[in-house]
Amino acid sequence: MDISEYMLNPPKNIFEKLPNVNSTNQIYSEVLDKSRKLILEKIRNELERAKTKQTIDITNEHIRRFESAVKYLPESMKNALEIELQHCKGDIKRLIQYSELNLKDSSITEEIDKLNNCSFEYQNLQLIKSDFNKGKELASKRIVNIVVKIQHNLEKQNIIEALNINIKQN
Repeated sequence: MDISEYMLNPPKNIFEKLPNVNSTNQIYSEVLDKSRKLILEKIRNELERAKTKQTIDITNEHIRRFESAVKYLPESMKNALEIELQHCKGDIKRLIQYSELNLKDSSITEEIDKLNNCSFEYQNLQLIKSDFNKGKELASKRIVNIVVKIQHNLEKQNIIEALNINIKQN
C-alpha cells in the first residue's frame, strides 16, 4: 500500500488490533514486525526523496506526503519518525546552504577570471604601448635626421639636394 492511502486504511488501526492476537500465534508477531519495517521503510524513502527537492516549505510534496502518512501511525512510530523529519529538514537546510555557497564561489571564480583576463589584456596593452613608443622614437630620430640634412643642404644653397633627401627618405 502506498503511504498516500494510509488515510483510508490507517496502519494505526492494524497495529492496535494485532497485539491482541499476537500472543495466540507467532505468525501474527512476525507479520506485525514485517509491517512495521515495511511502513518505516516506505516513509523513510519518502524522506530521502524529500532531500532531492531541496525545499522545506509546502512545495516539497514528499514532506507533505510524509507528514500526512505519519498522522495515521501509532505514537511510538510517529515520535521516532517526527525526529527523523526534523533531521531531514536540517539536512535539506544544509544542502541549500551548500548550494548557495557553491553558487557564490562560482560567482567569485567568474569575477577572478574576469580580473585575470583584464590583467592579461592590460599587460598586452602595455606591450603594444611599448612597441608603439619604440616606433614613435625611431620615427622621431629619422625625422630629425632628415630635417638636419635638409637644413644642412639649404645652408649650402643645395636646394635640389635638399629636395632629393626628402624624396629618398620617403
